[in-house]
Amino acid sequence: MINTAPHTFRILKWLLFSAVFVGLWLIGARATKAEFPDKPIKIIVYTGPGGLIDTTARKFTEIAEKYVTATFVVENKPGAGGIIAMEKVLQLPADGYTLCACTKSNIAKLVSTKRENYIDELDWLAMLMADPECIITRTQDPRSNWSVLVEDARNHPGEQRWVGPTFGGLDHVMALQTWQKFDLQARWIPFDSGGEAKAALLGNQGVAYVGNPRDAAGNPDLHISVISSPQRLKQYPNTPVFSEFGVTGLDEEFMWRGFSIKQGCPPEILKWYDELFQKVNQDEEWREFWMKDGIEVVYYDSKEFTPIVHNDRKEFAHYLGILQTSSSEDKPSQQESREWMLLALIVSANIALAAGLVMRGQRDRVGFFIIPSTTLSLAFLFFAISYEFPQTDGVGAAAVPRLWAVMIVPFALLLTLQTVRAEDRLTGKERTDLVWKFGALLLAYILSIVYTGYFLGSFLFLLIAMFMLGMQKPKVAIAVTTAWLVFAYIAFAKIMFVPFPVGRFFE
Repeated sequence: MINTAPHTFRILKWLLFSAVFVGLWLIGARATKAEFPDKPIKIIVYTGPGGLIDTTARKFTEIAEKYVTATFVVENKPGAGGIIAMEKVLQLPADGYTLCACTKSNIAKLVSTKRENYIDELDWLAMLMADPECIITRTQDPRSNWSVLVEDARNHPGEQRWVGPTFGGLDHVMALQTWQKFDLQARWIPFDSGGEAKAALLGNQGVAYVGNPRDAAGNPDLHISVISSPQRLKQYPNTPVFSEFGVTGLDEEFMWRGFSIKQGCPPEILKWYDELFQKVNQDEEWREFWMKDGIEVVYYDSKEFTPIVHNDRKEFAHYLGILQTSSSEDKPSQQESREWMLLALIVSANIALAAGLVMRGQRDRVGFFIIPSTTLSLAFLFFAISYEFPQTDGVGAAAVPRLWAVMIVPFALLLTLQTVRAEDRLTGKERTDLVWKFGALLLAYILSIVYTGYFLGSFLFLLIAMFMLGMQKPKVAIAVTTAWLVFAYIAFAKIMFVPFPVGRFFE
């Protein structure tokens, strides 16, 4: 009988030795593990250098480095109203090494582009300041006095032009709230930036600019007519607040600025940030830098800041809904009328071209010339109908049909050239039949986008078009169609942030 005891003992000895070694290694690794942070902390800013949120991030790094040995790096990621910056933060690990410098305007952008899920994926770490909203006018304008401005708006309903950055943003919503509270009717003229809007105000292209007191600081040509605050600010003792005119509900409208971080950071890292934000908030240099312009310096941690963000989400959704409703009141029927009129004109023009050829005894040439004519007509229709899609400051839903239109024009010109050179090689009747069928399909597709949205309309169009052109493999057709739509979604919706039309049936 074989004695296995020595062999078993050796195995147990090695297992015990391995366990002790691993345990000691883990204890040593834990003891020697570097404390957070052991590498630079990156702050992602959604604007270019020089903006107020960029200044906020850079001033924060300057003050924070008084209290911690960490290195902070500010990285500017402008574009899409902050969506690009937020996506950058959300794509990185939740390890505490990437902060997102945010403002209240970002919430409006997320709501308007249906990306509210980003709000839930971020931890709203710290609100550091509240910059009151205000109405700014030209100093030399007789209507620079708020009471006079209000009286003029009531005497000339709908004629005053108010300017500010973007459509549907914080300042636009502030204008809507002000008009509602004071029973005014005016027009909002959006610009790509606050600087452009102020230049328009100074150029007499508007009577009022909605912004913050700092926008008028140091410029004698600008006058702050009224400020949103519970009481007059000591920095602007001669500027009234809304409540002085018997209006309530406009005393707490402000632009907040702060920081968010990806959800899931370890508690010890969140505690490290909490202690740092408290120190920065109490720093005299930090407070003086902002308070001289009437900005309230605060520190609201995640528990206090998050409810503010969610309340802003509800408020923006409400007012953006009003904007969409008011801009589309009685408009659908007008849009439909214009679409059908345009379609009738295009069809009539092509029928006239065909009739002209027939009357000249050139019936066989109808099929040749109707192709480029119909193609050019479709390009024009694509471009015209794109104006019914949501309009934005940058790349918007209209970009896709306009891109198609631009691509179709040279294609149509090439077809015309080929038709002139090679019209005798093809049968006119065969080409005419295909053109009318394909042309009808294209027209139906263009109109369907307005009602069913881009993706559903495109899916049906591409499938039918492939079968019409001879495709006999349904699986291949579905695969190609799906691949194109996935590509369009990634390239346009996710990378270029194009808000595709969802269609009136699904709005």
